[in-house]
Amino acid sequence: MHRLLVLAGFITAISTASAQRGGRTVLQEWYPSKPADSTMTSWALRQGTTMTVPRVSRSPRGIRLLGPFGAADALRMTLKGLPRHSLVRIELGWHIIGPWQGTDANDRFMVMADGKNVVDATFSNTAAAQTWPDASNTRQLPPRTRTRNSNMLGYPCTYAIDYSGPMDATYETVGTISHTGSTLNLDITALLAYVKLDSCEKLWGIDHIVISVLMPTQRVNYPDAPSHVRWLMP
Repeated sequence: MHRLLVLAGFITAISTASAQRGGRTVLQEWYPSKPADSTMTSWALRQGTTMTVPRVSRSPRGIRLLGPFGAADALRMTLKGLPRHSLVRIELGWHIIGPWQGTDANDRFMVMADGKNVVDATFSNTAAAQTWPDASNTRQLPPRTRTRNSNMLGYPCTYAIDYSGPMDATYETVGTISHTGSTLNLDITALLAYVKLDSCEKLWGIDHIVISVLMPTQRVNYPDAPSHVRWLMP
């Protein structure tokens, strides 16, 4: 049986002792409402030429998020001391805030895990098309395609002559990459044109991150077991 060692991350929080839950061994947990206390995970934020630590904030409607960040910001989450594994599963939730213009301006949100693409697509909160969630990153899709929530955060925007109100969208995805190292770097940034339109600034934020590592297995045969029975042990 495959066993998952799960590193659950919901921005900034507290580490807990390992526990068995439904066949999984939970190594670390982070929650938005608790102070960071983890020897395994660290965060770094590059703002232009300045390095700092990212902070959790509240949106206008009181929802916690990591950020918001702008076009000049690059976020890195580093996990160290990962156990033996062959795959990493990454679950990610993020916010697209303000008048992103999708394919019209190539407004792009990007996530990489040790140099491998997890998310690389254009997003739109306006009338422009976007490429997310097309895997080939070439299709022209309607704005806010496959959102989890729209205008939930409540960031206000007055855009053009026909819109005044909240403008944000929340997305999530799950991906798996090949990985065997004891350290994982998750790099998150955005490529944005015309950073501010009318009274609105194009921003982004992080809702949650959950990282799981899949342990390698080996076959173990027991002499008293029927010939068709094979045991998989970690």
